[in-house]
Amino acid sequence: MDTDLLLRSIMTILIVVLGFAISFLIFSANRKSIANRWLLLGIILSVFFIFLDYLTAYTSQPYTLYLIRTSFGLAPLVICSTYFFVLNFPNKSKRNAVVTSLIVGLTLIPAILSFFTNLVVVDTHSEGWGTQVVGGVASTIYNIFSILAVLIILYITAKKFQKANKVDKQKIALFISGVAVFSLAEVVFTLIFPLINLDKYSYFGDYAIMIFFGFTTYAIVKHHLFDVKLAIVRSVTYSLVLATLAGIYLVIAFVISAVFNIGKTNTSQIVSGVAISLLLAFIFQPVKKFFDKITNRIFYKDNYNTDDFFAKLNKTLSKKR
Repeated sequence: MDTDLLLRSIMTILIVVLGFAISFLIFSANRKSIANRWLLLGIILSVFFIFLDYLTAYTSQPYTLYLIRTSFGLAPLVICSTYFFVLNFPNKSKRNAVVTSLIVGLTLIPAILSFFTNLVVVDTHSEGWGTQVVGGVASTIYNIFSILAVLIILYITAKKFQKANKVDKQKIALFISGVAVFSLAEVVFTLIFPLINLDKYSYFGDYAIMIFFGFTTYAIVKHHLFDVKLAIVRSVTYSLVLATLAGIYLVIAFVISAVFNIGKTNTSQIVSGVAISLLLAFIFQPVKKFFDKITNRIFYKDNYNTDDFFAKLNKTLSKKR
């Protein structure tokens, strides 16, 4: 496995696990919240378009082309769901029919062109680091429409920031920061880098969505955005555990492949796979306990252990007797 592909595999697994964990736990905390539903949809679509793009490294034509076109089609839909999330975040605001129609048009047109035509993506080429995309005649329109939609969303959010109270301003500021950093990374890595023949690093733009996840999670925990602190602590713990185990698996598989030069599936590969699986099963609980301690110290450093409290209380009462 190529080193760049190994790094990409680890990052993709982390994004998928963390994205689904946060989104479903937020939704389950308050299913009636419209903002929660749009945020859930946006994160799920983001995870899918990143994962589909990653899968192209292991597929051949014509499936690679289908996956890339689907991935490109999902990206504008993420922007559209973000717009409806902003309308209901942190409080519901009046919807402007003209702006809504504009956003829907700016996002649905690129999505449809990508899904059903070759105007956005003409072809793909397999590289050691992944898949290189050959843009179509409408690829520039695709990028311009997406950028315009993001700018409109940021403008609407900024207007809400001006009218918000102090607490809501803190929430909105974190959201704007996450979206802005992610958007900047997309422009740099997916638009500028390919122009200077650095296509192999273009996927970092999509992976910058981890920054958006991070800012949103911080807003939830620190400013009680959706009041799901316990759920977030659990999701962070399990995400760290799964990401660690996935990283260990990929590193061991890479080393075994490099040492024994394993190509096609054979007895050695099957044995090594079983051995790695047993190793991961054996170390799961120790790794989970390790991250449990870390997350509890971070998120519950002001809490006390009730068992320790009652033990000390009983000891004190016994001494007085």
